[in-house]
Amino acid sequence: MDNKLLLTCCLLGTLLCECNSSGGKGTGQELPAGPDTSGTLSISQSQPELIRNVYQGTLPAPSGEDIAYTLTICSPRYSGDGTFTLERRFPGKRNGADSSSVLTGNRYTQRGIPGETDATVWQCISDPDKQIFNFLVKKDSALILLRDDFTLPSSAGKYTLQHLKEKTDK
Repeated sequence: MDNKLLLTCCLLGTLLCECNSSGGKGTGQELPAGPDTSGTLSISQSQPELIRNVYQGTLPAPSGEDIAYTLTICSPRYSGDGTFTLERRFPGKRNGADSSSVLTGNRYTQRGIPGETDATVWQCISDPDKQIFNFLVKKDSALILLRDDFTLPSSAGKYTLQHLKEKTDK
């Protein structure tokens, strides 16, 4: 993503968060639109509708053991960016107990993969360790975990998370 566009999105997000910090009702304050326009922009009186999507599946690991993934994406309905929570459950070889890890961070939307320029990719970057997971979106019903170079794995079916549910928060 272009650095200027990323900076603009961050600044806009900060502005929206600060404006909605008064109980989610907005301030109704008028802000100058900038030097290129003569009008003003009004801050919305309501928060955007938040959508929570859950995806789940079992993906192979380099060790040969399958890892159970549950990925929850939360974002405004018409936004390409949002947040994520990724829970991974590793089968236990020691003591017979499974272990798990939970990662959280930001989800960004990108366009295109090699050979498919119109593909939608969700890039999940965890905080604070910056682990990156790239998922190819398949009509919102499934996500395929891509390789680091944004190519599909040879057996894409084994790297697929299925959509479980969508929940709307207002």
